[in-house]
Amino acid sequence: MVASLAAAGPLVAQPRLDFVDVAGRDWPANAAEKAASAGPFADCRPAAAPLVLDGYEVGLCYETAEGEVGEAKAGVWESRESGLLWFFSPENAEVLIKVLNGCAINNHRWVFVAPVTDVAFNLQVVAPGGRRWTHRNMLGSLAETKADTSAFPCPEASGLRHWLTSASVGGREGEWRTASFPTSGSGGPSISVAGNAAIVPGGTTEVVVSAGEPLTGVLLTDDVSAAGYYEVPVAAGAERVRVRLQFSQDLPAEVPMLNLVGRGSSNLIGPPAPHRFDVVDVGTGELQVNLSWNSAADLDLHVVEPSGEEIYFGDRTSNSGGELDLDSNAACRRDNVRNENVTWEESAPVGEYTVRVNHWSNCGVGSTDYTVRVNYGGESSVFSGTFTGSGSRGGRGSGTTITVFRVPG
Repeated sequence: MVASLAAAGPLVAQPRLDFVDVAGRDWPANAAEKAASAGPFADCRPAAAPLVLDGYEVGLCYETAEGEVGEAKAGVWESRESGLLWFFSPENAEVLIKVLNGCAINNHRWVFVAPVTDVAFNLQVVAPGGRRWTHRNMLGSLAETKADTSAFPCPEASGLRHWLTSASVGGREGEWRTASFPTSGSGGPSISVAGNAAIVPGGTTEVVVSAGEPLTGVLLTDDVSAAGYYEVPVAAGAERVRVRLQFSQDLPAEVPMLNLVGRGSSNLIGPPAPHRFDVVDVGTGELQVNLSWNSAADLDLHVVEPSGEEIYFGDRTSNSGGELDLDSNAACRRDNVRNENVTWEESAPVGEYTVRVNHWSNCGVGSTDYTVRVNYGGESSVFSGTFTGSGSRGGRGSGTTITVFRVPG
């Protein structure tokens, strides 16, 4: 068995997970130094919501060097979309927080936090539907500001950008264009599209776009008559490309047909090639690890918790609440789902996690491309690679290490 592995793309927004690559180095580079110079995170969870900003509940609990645990309070100043929190005295505000309505701009609510403290705290913003956004500080460390313009999808959001959050080719991200979709003209390249039909919330997939002439770009829309589409650049001369798609954790139960269109060297675009998706429901939660692949092979997702418990097909639920809630192509029984998913609905244990993928069997396929995506608190990191060979038929402890990361605490 041969496996190749590549990381694809940085974390979105400011990272709350410390990733360690397979060589054992910390990510980011100063993570170990920072941890050594500061104390632990608070173990508390906010029990109250002293601020409610446009329907979004804001809570914060803190812990001092002396071990005092308390809840932040409001009442100094607040408006419909922003407010101040204090810990010890209303004369001394500690945190400014804003929850802004960006629905007209990018179909998301935005959260901005500006703390002025070195006390350990856990802050959360809870949407009306129960989804949480979090920010933490380590005891003795000057708290960092944070700006997240994709904190919550708008409840009224609809359209392609709501459910398809990213499209890329070879690491080159597509650009979202707000203009009307261009009209197909004669002379543009005709394309064919092949790939998985099954997709999951918070997951990824790849579709192969093939043309009989060089492509300069691929356009994606769910409605050729509407405004708004992705355009992904393609390396010069390529006639066959893999388009990686990333899906929202709030993926609807049904999504429209995706239309892909090729742009040729003459800058003309060809006719749309439709591709249908079927949504398979899985858990997302505070921490989600998803595996997807492109063949009939049997791949298995393994996630090892800080306690050493290993979640995989032979032990699907851990004592902490982690669960493998989707298993596919088990023992080469083809179901065409080609996704596996491990999730913690909330309170993922603090500590180090190891993610492995095992090539259990090739099931008669020569090679298999796979993608692993880790989602935590609105951030994501994506890794990809290829398996060849017959497979290991391994169980507990088997597989190729994809990434190691730490949930701080």
